[in-house]
Amino acid sequence: MQEDLALWESFRQGDRTALADLFSLYYDLLERYGRKLVREDHILQDLIHDVFLELWERKLPPPVTSIPSYLLGALRNRIFGHFRDTRKRSVSIPVEMDFQVSMEDFIIIREDEESRIRQLVDAIGKLPPRQREILYLRYYCDMEYAEICALTGISYQVARNQLSNAILFIRKQS
Repeated sequence: MQEDLALWESFRQGDRTALADLFSLYYDLLERYGRKLVREDHILQDLIHDVFLELWERKLPPPVTSIPSYLLGALRNRIFGHFRDTRKRSVSIPVEMDFQVSMEDFIIIREDEESRIRQLVDAIGKLPPRQREILYLRYYCDMEYAEICALTGISYQVARNQLSNAILFIRKQS
């Protein structure tokens, strides 16, 4: 983590090769998160590249305390902006994006617990999109509540309540 922050600081000081290193380090995380919101691979790849292109073009990138949180927030904003722009051109885009957690995410992590995973995924699939997203960010991306709040634009208490409600619901389903 400290090495990554040092890499970010190096990038801020003008080392453009550090941006390529950051891209390599965080592309998979951004892609996994983006797949939950964007179905088309080419659109997702363009949006991820746009995040890094914007960083490249900035005179002075901001200081950050969590690179994953900053990059996920930038990608999330790009995705919302993309769908907002697309919605202006077409009425077929839903107003609220449906955040999905797929069974594959859990099978990769715990192959030996397939039956429990199916139960867990079924229960998560019944959660509202906001709760699914907060659950994903907290446990899959290992983000702190403050980072989740900054990323999603909700208050600390709302994030805790949403996660608590999601966990209670999942426990009842299992």
